[in-house]
Amino acid sequence: MQFSRLIIGFMLGATLGCANISIAQITDTSFYDINYIKNNNPWLQTHNPSGLQYVDVDKVSVANVAYEKADGAFKNYYQSDNSYKISIGSESFYRLNRNVIFYGAVDYQNFRGKNMQGSAWVDPYTSPLNFDDNTDSTAGTKKLEGYTLSGSVSAAVSQRLTLGGAISYEVADYAKLKDLRHINRLLNMDVAAGVNYTLSKAVKLGLSYNYVRRIESLKFEVHGNTDKQYLVFLNYGNFYGRTELFGEDGLTDERRPIVNNTHGMALQADIRFSNTVSLLNEFSYARRSGYYGKKATASIVFTEHDADSYEYTGVLKIQKNKNLHLIQLNAGYEDLINMENVYSKGNTSGGSTIIIYHGQNEVLNRQITKGAINYKGYLGVANDNPLWVLNASFQYMNRYHKTSLYPFLRIQDLNLYEADANASRNFIKGKDMYTVSLGVGYGGGSGTLHSDGTYQPVSSARPPASRDSYLNQEYEFLTASRIRITPAVQYAQRVSTKTIAYLRGATSLTSALNTQYLGKYYNIFHITLGCLF
Repeated sequence: MQFSRLIIGFMLGATLGCANISIAQITDTSFYDINYIKNNNPWLQTHNPSGLQYVDVDKVSVANVAYEKADGAFKNYYQSDNSYKISIGSESFYRLNRNVIFYGAVDYQNFRGKNMQGSAWVDPYTSPLNFDDNTDSTAGTKKLEGYTLSGSVSAAVSQRLTLGGAISYEVADYAKLKDLRHINRLLNMDVAAGVNYTLSKAVKLGLSYNYVRRIESLKFEVHGNTDKQYLVFLNYGNFYGRTELFGEDGLTDERRPIVNNTHGMALQADIRFSNTVSLLNEFSYARRSGYYGKKATASIVFTEHDADSYEYTGVLKIQKNKNLHLIQLNAGYEDLINMENVYSKGNTSGGSTIIIYHGQNEVLNRQITKGAINYKGYLGVANDNPLWVLNASFQYMNRYHKTSLYPFLRIQDLNLYEADANASRNFIKGKDMYTVSLGVGYGGGSGTLHSDGTYQPVSSARPPASRDSYLNQEYEFLTASRIRITPAVQYAQRVSTKTIAYLRGATSLTSALNTQYLGKYYNIFHITLGCLF
């Protein structure tokens, strides 16, 4: 399409041309790290766009082109064992004056994966209802093309009061190229507004509002033998559900959207204990509601869902003697309920079809509890460029699913964890800088694969359908012990006084220790060409 060519051409030109723009607090003969510049402002980790004001640069931009190749059989049930992705992106900070600063970013991605099956959604974990392949014989190539445009602005209206606003707009097309094929269209818009007030030299308080609207429409099609019948597995949770014949009146006979609307509020408290130590806290709450179907007199809303989410983020910042230490703590909880509508079709006096709703049945209760602690260390910092970059993190998640198709139910309860550590070292030789990185990780989990039962004694009722192969694959992918090694090298050259070009190569090698339903290995190779300007 013409728009994609224009976007690609613009970003390729920015990457390869590397226009010259001056950078505050960065000398004309220095290298610098944009990740250090961003992480030096913990407010960028919050939902409040007014914190953009505290980014300590005047002008800095980065543009890059990246290629990623992934292959291996240790992958989730909906992923590919042989895929590639091309991405092109650019982001910029620009300070108009001492009171106003802007941020903008654009990103384009093109993905193609072979031997893909599983969920028809772009991301199956965003939806409480999934449409899965009912047989492994329908696995085929899938492609995804997407664009993301985002921007934000922060303005200090007085010495104490700062306002901010942000918007992110994402669109994507996702398609399977083998029958039973699907064609998806995704729109995701995220809007935020925030304010912060300097109460004293030691305390800043913030308040922000966030609205997210995500719509993904789904349509199934057959382009080959139209006489062949295809079944779709309706996954209400834990791969427990029903099968539906494509082409008959039901959930899959025409294009329908799944709609999510999220309203969120967050409070921030930034406490400065001394000139070198501060703690930024954020407490947030979000209410999500949505449905699958079409809201119209003659159209059906098949399911409706609601979720409440609570989250805490705390960032302890210690900056002293050319060293920056960041310790971040995250904790969150989400409780989602999905209801299936009971309905019948009727006719008005004029002969028009109407939908009559008789009630709702709960089909899914999903509870997710998660926590993480992360350390980032930037050591020997000079001109916004560290000599060493250290990272260490530990993440934990509990996922509880109860799927109810009365009088039957299925429960799954999982505990998942992952630990990672990474170190990078920069070596500067005149106009050249070499970076060597090495990371290691370990993950795994435990829990109940499934526990099936009934709400009351059953004598003759037939139990729901179960997609056991996907159930086993996902459980093994999430809980199997695995080791990951992530080496990387980067070469950067100062091509002018204010422009740095770089080439980075990285790989991720994952090896699972004990598997039964999946392979043992998954490898990702990533190469990036970019520039800072």
